[in-house]
Amino acid sequence: MVEVIVLTCPVCGARLEPNTDRCSYCGSVIILKTDHAFIDSRLINKAVIDQRIAEYRRAVRQDQYNETAHYGLGVAYFNLGLYEEAVDELSQAARLMPENPNIQAQLAVILRESAKRGNEDAERRMYSRIETALKLDPHHIETLMLQAELLRESGKLDRAVGKLREIYPLAPDRVRPKLINCLLDWSQDLTKYKQWDQVVQRWEELGELDQDKAKQAMVYFLSFHKRAIPRMVADGALPKSGFVKTLGVGAGILLGLVSGVIVLVVTAVIAFYKEQGPTGWGIALFLFGLVLLLASPVIGGFIAKKRMKSASGVIPEKVDREQVLAGQAPFLLTTKVVQAVIQKLESKAAK
Repeated sequence: MVEVIVLTCPVCGARLEPNTDRCSYCGSVIILKTDHAFIDSRLINKAVIDQRIAEYRRAVRQDQYNETAHYGLGVAYFNLGLYEEAVDELSQAARLMPENPNIQAQLAVILRESAKRGNEDAERRMYSRIETALKLDPHHIETLMLQAELLRESGKLDRAVGKLREIYPLAPDRVRPKLINCLLDWSQDLTKYKQWDQVVQRWEELGELDQDKAKQAMVYFLSFHKRAIPRMVADGALPKSGFVKTLGVGAGILLGLVSGVIVLVVTAVIAFYKEQGPTGWGIALFLFGLVLLLASPVIGGFIAKKRMKSASGVIPEKVDREQVLAGQAPFLLTTKVVQAVIQKLESKAAK
């Protein structure tokens, strides 16, 4: 992969700080790429740029093969919004340095801007420059990024995502924001056509890159389907764990109490009808009922704990519909709620 590193401004010649896209002296955007910095006329030092343009013109008149002057003119014209003139000068530079994929890619970027302004021939020439740049360097990051952006603009979002995934290992920090936006656009398109399985897949892929963005997309979707949110969530998910355990213990006590009383009553009735004192088996039955009564809180608590554990795998405690819709629920929970809503929508559509 070839990375463009500029140490001096191609327009005014001033020294540049590393990893900067704009000259602090003349205000020019120095690297022409798909996601170049916004050209703000208020930051442009036009007097300096005009002076440099005049110097480059004199240099070209003296030596028409001066590639540095042609390139500097092209970048200067681009910053002034003179796209046709920029194309002409960078085309001259490309002819003088045909082996340089960076110039081919930057020329494609300018041709794209020209095509946006109605130049029909510029689009054809842009694709030609892209092809040339990739012949020179198949892994040229700027050209591949431009290809992905063109696919996105033409609505071919699946291919754009595929292209961005392909180049992601080459420049993760550069590609990640583009890939996130592309996945968001694609999921919105799939939602329009109710291709729910594909939508969930895109959100899961998005979650691997940025869970907050993925959750925002899912919450936006859920806001249009509030009534389809599972009742368990709408009613407040599960009660607090302490309350559930107390409820379980109470149920266990009640069960043990009823069972114990029944055993004791049966023992008493049998003894009454036989008109004799408690026998060995009667005492054993009585003790069994007593043990059941005493053990009921432990049994009830154990059942409640198991219930909480199994339910928390689906919907955790202290989560309600409003929290889900406000984006306050965990990412995995939001995903499961979305899946449950989509199941309801699919069932409704099948009917």
